[in-house]
Amino acid sequence: RKLAEDLFENLNVDEAPDAFSAEDVQQTVQLIESLPVGQQSVYTEQLASDSGEFAASVLEELITLPTLERLSDQEMADGIAAIDSQVLGTALATLDSKLANRILSLRPEREQIIIRAEMQGAAASAIGRVEAAQNRMLDAIRSYIRKNKTMA
Repeated sequence: RKLAEDLFENLNVDEAPDAFSAEDVQQTVQLIESLPVGQQSVYTEQLASDSGEFAASVLEELITLPTLERLSDQEMADGIAAIDSQVLGTALATLDSKLANRILSLRPEREQIIIRAEMQGAAASAIGRVEAAQNRMLDAIRSYIRKNKTMA
């Protein structure tokens, strides 16, 4: 991860070439998604403030906590289907309440009660546990989205 951070720090999206390949975009997406969740959000916001084509192309492919809002409820529900309640509760514990409530609403009402209890317990958890759960949730969503994108 340190290598990914160093590489990304050397990438200035303002200076991205006019002509870039899909591979350039994918490499940048993979690089950002390999960073700790907090840093993913920082770079996502940096890209969002850039008006260039390269930044827009990366943002279109990037799946981080800040970009989850662009996914449909069905994509999100299918993406988190394999995530158990404990991991999901931990992942949602420190998220923006609007996003957490949206994701929570995608689960059956009975399970929502269990997840809310896990969220309350996880809020006091070590940040590493929460970040690991957020990574698992993001990985599941990314995997679902990208698998279905290649089938389309």
